[in-house]
Amino acid sequence: MNTNLPKVKKTPLLPEHFPTVMQAFIFRNWEMVNKEKLARMLGTSVENVEQEARRMGLGEQGNTDIWMEKGYITIIRSNWHLLPYEQLLQLLDWTEEQLAFVLKEEDFLDIKLGELKPECEPVCYQVLTEAQLEETERIRAVVQSIEVAKEARAPFDFWGTEEAWDVSGSPKEGQITLDAAWYVKNETGDKAVEEMGKRFAGTLERQYGIPVSGKSRPILLCYTQGRKEEYHVIEIEEQQICIMAGGSGGILRGLYRLEDMMRKAGGPYLTKGRYERTPRFDTRYIYSFCALYGNALDVDSSTWCPDSLLENYARVGVNGIWLQAVLYRVTEFPFAPEISEGWEQRQDYLRKFVERARTYGIKIYLYINEPRTMPLAFFERYPEMKGAVAGEYACMCLSSQRVRDYLGGAMENLCRAVPGLGGFFTITMSENLTHCKSREVDSPCPHCAEMKPWELAALANRVIADGAHRADPGVKVFAWDWAWTADRGFEEGDARRGIEALPRDVAVLCKRESEIPYVRGGITGRVQDYAMSVEGLSPVSLDNWKAARDSGHEVAAKVQVNNTWECSTTPYLPVFGILENMMDCLIQQEIRHLMLSWTLGGYPSPNIRLISEAFFEENGRKQPDYDGCLRTLYGAWADRVRQATAIFGEAFREFPFALDVLYNGPQNGGVSNLFYAHPTGYQATMTCYAYDDLEGWRANYPADILEAQFGEVARKWSQGLALLEGGPSELADISLVSYSLFQSSYHQVRFVKLRDAYLQTGESAGESGVSLLEELIAILQSECRLTRQVHEIMQRRPEVGFEAANHYYYSCQMLLEKIVNCESLIRYYSAEKSRREK
Repeated sequence: MNTNLPKVKKTPLLPEHFPTVMQAFIFRNWEMVNKEKLARMLGTSVENVEQEARRMGLGEQGNTDIWMEKGYITIIRSNWHLLPYEQLLQLLDWTEEQLAFVLKEEDFLDIKLGELKPECEPVCYQVLTEAQLEETERIRAVVQSIEVAKEARAPFDFWGTEEAWDVSGSPKEGQITLDAAWYVKNETGDKAVEEMGKRFAGTLERQYGIPVSGKSRPILLCYTQGRKEEYHVIEIEEQQICIMAGGSGGILRGLYRLEDMMRKAGGPYLTKGRYERTPRFDTRYIYSFCALYGNALDVDSSTWCPDSLLENYARVGVNGIWLQAVLYRVTEFPFAPEISEGWEQRQDYLRKFVERARTYGIKIYLYINEPRTMPLAFFERYPEMKGAVAGEYACMCLSSQRVRDYLGGAMENLCRAVPGLGGFFTITMSENLTHCKSREVDSPCPHCAEMKPWELAALANRVIADGAHRADPGVKVFAWDWAWTADRGFEEGDARRGIEALPRDVAVLCKRESEIPYVRGGITGRVQDYAMSVEGLSPVSLDNWKAARDSGHEVAAKVQVNNTWECSTTPYLPVFGILENMMDCLIQQEIRHLMLSWTLGGYPSPNIRLISEAFFEENGRKQPDYDGCLRTLYGAWADRVRQATAIFGEAFREFPFALDVLYNGPQNGGVSNLFYAHPTGYQATMTCYAYDDLEGWRANYPADILEAQFGEVARKWSQGLALLEGGPSELADISLVSYSLFQSSYHQVRFVKLRDAYLQTGESAGESGVSLLEELIAILQSECRLTRQVHEIMQRRPEVGFEAANHYYYSCQMLLEKIVNCESLIRYYSAEKSRREK
């Protein structure tokens, strides 16, 4: 077995709500793996597998092929406790090396899985006993009781529908009406603008039935010199409309502004006048909602970022997409060309992505975490490049001129090979070992002994930026100060020194929320990362932004605007007021650029559309028109939406924030997390398995306070939900899914507490005077109802439960299993109650 795979140890958690492991295997994989493969793995016929699926109430299989392309992490997670390595590899059709690579490179998947592999027995087909058949019939009854949505969409069908616009308005005084006499005239000569004009015309025809193919009234698209790319002026007159812009991105923004004006007016009506719009935030890049983290450039980008997603991003104001890149995979590695195999194809995929995205006003940015370590054997050939050692790897030391020449040359070559690339952002102090003092090592580097961590961080950024700018001075390079902290060797004043040592053409990127203090349930703390519920601006970042400005650098903020690990499996948390406050703070600080998400939070949501009101200043207006945006999005429901989302914000400010809660708590899995009648003995793992690890969930919160805080968030949130009944369907659905994550977390904390109390004390009364068994049954019943609600929504909204770095954190099939799990435990505790009453 490959030594890089997690070690096999510990008894697996086999689901007791299935009579056999074979049935659990079929049930969990039914929507992800075709029945022919399931049969081969079980050593039986397809007919037998189909029979067992029918016995459990499962319907016909859909398209399972897409799961290996876009959901293989979900397959791994679902089978980690069921299959030994040999069968897991058979299920995936992978080699040990492929699995080891994915576990290491897919955003620390090996750590998420717990850095161990449960010791599973091979799963094979077996004939069920009469008792097992009887239990299986109970599963069938539960599954068949679950409602199937009439308008169900397939998993991964994220962009299959287009929202119909309101057409209930009528023209008012001072407005013109677009009709068949109008046409789009591109005077720029730019093919990208030609595509933008065609899409604009197509949208008007679909939404209003207007062909926009006349000859008498032009919508002129033209460039003006000496302005920023996205600067634009719109002049709306009786006989013509003119959009003058600094570049193609400005033309697109002008066309979308016309669309927003029509949506707000309830028809193809535009108010005459001149509208000058200047970008406040030049760069606004995000991680693609369904990107492939480790191998995004091994396939055509349209498979994980289709045109429909690019258009959705453009419409909500995003103008950049970032993805991870490893230099030796996108350029030739001169010292060991074999590890770069396929680099030409990857460059070609990147080049095509850049060209395709440009027609949507979007640029591509690469996350650079360099130079990468190499195996110790590599340095037998190149000992002069060897730096600090960690395990079986060593750094390519930046003290070596040869390493610096390679790193800068690779950046230069990449920028020349992919013209139009938007730029790069760097992390130079990291969990990944890059330069010799980027993190702790086993053996320090003798060449860098006298250098400070800030000096090496600045040097890495300088080499990267200089290489890129030799090819294209317009490429943006953002140096992120992530982990420029005391625990990584930064002393007082070192962050400022590192910033001052950067080239002036490098922008300084800082997190919005680092070190902001908070109080939740009487528990105090300071934010490290990933906080939407804690408002304000980081005191550390404020200092670093000032240092950057003082030394001539542009400044950028990394924010999360949809979700964080506080609740990652809802596409967005509709806490509009919190977002508005954040944007107002960033405007006051004159931040120039925004990184809108890490790998999570990439959904093109109303949240981003709302804050896009702050992206531009129109006709000198200083205050963004957030209320106007809500009217555009929600029409007559705008005021009610404002009230409901204000309540959501108030609720979310009660979230029990702590980084360990975010990583280990039950709120990411929500209703998909299984309940266990007895302690599992497993510790929660980072953003993967919550298990029943209340000690791991609670961080520095006493269990009672953790329970109370989740309960308080859910209680307040439910008040906002009531205001949305009968309202905008997407917002109502996503708000309920968000609520489910809080309410289920409350259920899970309380269940573990009561379960453990019951196991320790027997049938003693609970806190409320109701028996512990009755309380456990009530929790399970409430959780079961909630899971059914989320399952119904998820059938219509496949974006629910998905997160790019974990794929489907939960799927419809997982929620079916959770309902079976709850019903099984309700029967178990009811039997216990009856037994005790006798």
